Amino acid sequence: MVSLPLQLVVLGAVLGAALAAAVFILISFVAFITTMELPVLYQHEEEKFFLNARGQKETLPSIRDSPTKQLSVVVPSYNEEKRLPVMMDEALGYLEERQKQDPTFTYEVIVVDDGSKDQTSKVAFKYCQKYGSDKVRVITLVKNRGKGGAVKMGVFSSRGEKILMADADGATKFRDIEKLEKGLNDLQPWPDQMAIACGSRAHLKKDSIAQPKTAMLCFWETEALTSHWHQDSCVTQSPGNELLLFLLPLHCPEQTASSCFLLIYCASAANGTVVFYRSYFRTLLMYGFHFLVWFLCVKGIRDTQCGFKLLTREAASQTFSSLHIERWAFDVELLYIAQFFKIPIAEIAVNWTEIEGSKLVPFWSWLQMGKDLLFIRLRYMTGAWRLEQTRKMN
Repeated sequence: MVSLPLQLVVLGAVLGAALAAAVFILISFVAFITTMELPVLYQHEEEKFFLNARGQKETLPSIRDSPTKQLSVVVPSYNEEKRLPVMMDEALGYLEERQKQDPTFTYEVIVVDDGSKDQTSKVAFKYCQKYGSDKVRVITLVKNRGKGGAVKMGVFSSRGEKILMADADGATKFRDIEKLEKGLNDLQPWPDQMAIACGSRAHLKKDSIAQPKTAMLCFWETEALTSHWHQDSCVTQSPGNELLLFLLPLHCPEQTASSCFLLIYCASAANGTVVFYRSYFRTLLMYGFHFLVWFLCVKGIRDTQCGFKLLTREAASQTFSSLHIERWAFDVELLYIAQFFKIPIAEIAVNWTEIEGSKLVPFWSWLQMGKDLLFIRLRYMTGAWRLEQTRKMN
């Protein structure tokens, strides 16, 4: 006769499995009934135009038009009045220099203001006035759509043969576009002229999760150090020394020293790279998210979330026309769609530095992304979203 405790264990296991199955069915049902078959791009009337350098309205072009530029750079921006100028100066400086070396090279930069509450559009429009609206355009969305929605609006209004997604914080060195271009070319021949090169920070993962050594340093004389300040922090390098130090100003007693800092040993300065460190909590979230991406959606891509991606015009049209997610997890669905259509993807290591001011709220944003990942999988699995039908309609 089976003992009573064993019967209770078996009963508990059966009930647990039944409960899990019921929850799965319920979530699948909710995912199915709360979605549309095809993504719809709704534009307010104001979003169909951009202002030229003279402040006059002009109609935006369409991704369906023939390309007239070699490169389009789409910069999604939300409350980026402070960080955007650094990125724009670097990007336009590089693009202008490239055009001087090769007069046949043509480009445009499209800043998509995602319903910002600050002066992002005004800051971006100054670059339009400086370089002309043929090179810099600003699209101001009536309300916030999310990063994916902003990128989609920029892509659908682009004129480039190749389209680059680049974050407004300038975390990735813009010159690394040359690495993506090489990675894209290495994928040739492109099926149906479609290919994608993804910037990747996976090679920095080991450094990013290491725990830094810290020490309190007080300097009476700082003339021997060369400092480059960025808001409340600076990177300091002693002459002839290869060690970069990341310094955070601290409040110190006046009698202690004239300057007092929390010092974090970051990295060797030989290649100009500074490594920033994540907490154990952020590291745990990172690994959990990467596991969900691999388990539910995208395999073979170690870093889906880097905001530096280069697509051929045909690949951008195919993937973004099928895209539903408009928030942070849109990159995952984008690559899921690309893998479904067997679009070749190259993952390319890029230089990346964490910049203060991220709009990503560590816990809640990751929770939202986790929900989006689950719904991406369930909606495609239940047939609520059908890529075959979308491709035929395109």
